[in-house]
Amino acid sequence: MIKKIGRFLSILVIASIFISLTFVTEVNAIRNMPEGTEVSGISLANKNEKEAIMAIEQEIKLWESGDDLIVRSDYQELAIPREAFTFDLNATIAELKKNMKRKWTSFFKRPKDVTVTLFVTVDHDHYAIEHLKQQSDYIDSEKMLIQLENYAGELKDDVLPITYIDEENLPFKTVTEIELDYPNLSDVIMTYILNNLDEQTIFGHDSFSVLETVDFNESIMTSTDELDFIGSALYTLFLETNFPIVERHAQLNSPKNWRKGTDVALSYKEHKDLIVINPNSQAFKIIAEETSDKIKIQLKAIDYDITASYTIEEGEVVESRTIYRYSKDMKPGDYVVIQSGQDGATVNVYREIEGEKERVSEDVYLPVPRVVLAATRDAVPESERDDIDDEAIIIGDAELEDKLDEVQQLVEDLQYLITFYDYYLDALMIEYEDELIDYTTLTNNVEQLQEQFEHLQDEKAQQIDVDDFLKLQTEVEQLKELLDKKEG
Repeated sequence: MIKKIGRFLSILVIASIFISLTFVTEVNAIRNMPEGTEVSGISLANKNEKEAIMAIEQEIKLWESGDDLIVRSDYQELAIPREAFTFDLNATIAELKKNMKRKWTSFFKRPKDVTVTLFVTVDHDHYAIEHLKQQSDYIDSEKMLIQLENYAGELKDDVLPITYIDEENLPFKTVTEIELDYPNLSDVIMTYILNNLDEQTIFGHDSFSVLETVDFNESIMTSTDELDFIGSALYTLFLETNFPIVERHAQLNSPKNWRKGTDVALSYKEHKDLIVINPNSQAFKIIAEETSDKIKIQLKAIDYDITASYTIEEGEVVESRTIYRYSKDMKPGDYVVIQSGQDGATVNVYREIEGEKERVSEDVYLPVPRVVLAATRDAVPESERDDIDDEAIIIGDAELEDKLDEVQQLVEDLQYLITFYDYYLDALMIEYEDELIDYTTLTNNVEQLQEQFEHLQDEKAQQIDVDDFLKLQTEVEQLKELLDKKEG
């Protein structure tokens, strides 16, 4: 009996020693990890401790070499460099060993499917983390930091959404603004345009089009003056940002309400738009307000600190000429100025962004002729005369009615051709988007139209009503501008 007891005790001692050695081995070194063992998605199955550490280190280095982590919303984007995260590999391995220990209830079975997440901390003194915490008045930065640690601990590369405290009341700050006297234009149309623009958001890396934003039925508009006015105000604001100007049309003649170089001509019919691109990660918001005597338009963003300004340099002045119209119906000695002249000009607009200067546009404004209606040549005093020449226009002669009809028909034909070539060129640009387009035929057609116009000039401008003459001149200039634009 004593021998049996002694044998049992011996076995018990040996078993205790075996168990102790087993646990020491489990703690100090992991050998032949079972299937399903993972650290942050890194498979460690059948690896010993040294191999496991090497595999983890390799994956961490690979993750650390990636681009910045992106924290983004519809309104802003923050970049968090991966250097802001520190991995604790020792703590990670210790946690792995702890989870792999045998339990008394399953002593002879090692745990399977053991998974742990890398231990990681965020450097709160890193400039990117400091910048995030500075926005804690509207961003839930504490929650964001926890999420960032979890993302890094799982070696994720996904974009992390920004968690706002109150997304409905984000602190948009004014980047630039303009305040103007209310123009002598249609109140109804102005209010409609401003209401469509107000609270419009230009998201990061997105484009903005005035005509698409202000969806207006042009058939009920008597003119484009209201669109031009608001478009010019917006363009002036965009010049004070880093927004690339994709499309903008200057007015044909020097603008009355705007400084040359900042004006905009908009038209649904002629497809003249103002289009810009927001190259920033931050979204911009347009705020458009009106009172009885003022209009105020602002561009706002949450977090934008790029400085931009513009300058205008006026070049050559194109002097206006005077056109004299004589009427036999006027009393001798009478004359009246029926249209004030306006000089043309060339203007260059430059923009400086963060110290880098670029030319934004080179605008050419055509002169507007001064028109004087008089009874005879002698009725115009010497002080009012420029150069009375054979281009004076006579009105009130019944023999010119047929000629006037011909001119009117020619103007209509030119308008048709302009519309045709506009669509024709658009079709060519689509069909041959990546190929060189041969414009020879189109150029010849434009030259023929120019010859027709010059022929009318050579056959004495006095045979044409001045309004039709000026309209014809405008049509030809528009066609030439269209060709230049498409070829460019």
